[in-house]
Amino acid sequence: MRRQHSIHLAGLAVVLLAGAADAAPVAIVNAGFEDLYGGIDVPATAFPAGNNGAAAPNGWDAYGAVGGDAYIGVLNPGTVFFVSGASEGDNAALAYYDDNGGGAEFGIEQTLAATLAAGTLYTLQVDIGNIRSGTAQVAPWDGLGEYDLTGFPGYRVELRAGGEVLASDVSTLLPGEGEFLTSTIQASVAAGHVALGANLVIRLVNLNLPTGATAATRGLEVDFDNVRLDAAPVPLPAAAWMLLAPLVLLARPRRRAA
Repeated sequence: MRRQHSIHLAGLAVVLLAGAADAAPVAIVNAGFEDLYGGIDVPATAFPAGNNGAAAPNGWDAYGAVGGDAYIGVLNPGTVFFVSGASEGDNAALAYYDDNGGGAEFGIEQTLAATLAAGTLYTLQVDIGNIRSGTAQVAPWDGLGEYDLTGFPGYRVELRAGGEVLASDVSTLLPGEGEFLTSTIQASVAAGHVALGANLVIRLVNLNLPTGATAATRGLEVDFDNVRLDAAPVPLPAAAWMLLAPLVLLARPRRRAA
């Protein structure tokens, strides 16, 4: 009987330990923005011709005040606009405002197939880019001269469901010119959450603030890349681990006396 009891305890320990460590990626369409954009493979340092400023990357939708001077799309920055190019692959998503005075926020968002589940810890990571000034290397953009992109308009990353903001990062990072930094946000979802069962939504926003811009600045831009979302069981609280430790000790086989 003691041996059977020990086996049950050991099984419980294994289940609890496995639940605490089991994280799985959540599917995101075109998470690295490498899909064809406007039917073409975007050349380095170019912005696709014919884009009207409102064409979101494949799998994504426009958010906010897109159009007019507010452009969204895909950029292959090469090493002209970012020191090491895109943070993942060749491309990044851009949210560009063709002025230095700022305005209403805008960006892109994606509604995922996955739905909000109780007892789940979601971790969203997005690489945030601060594009540096530079000159395009391919026609017809090379004829536009150097683009002064001094300044950083700020950003917001949100994980949402059912109209509710689960977690957000409101411009806590300031990447250097031509650099990417990784934004990480987490949401722990309890039973009874109002949005349970609703589709998850990722929203990436250019706050469009004229922070750091000068009179020579031609545009305000934020770039996004390498979007990833993981879901894991909510970790056990410290009290549960304190209860688990004696169970593990009890489950250890005892040596028979010689």
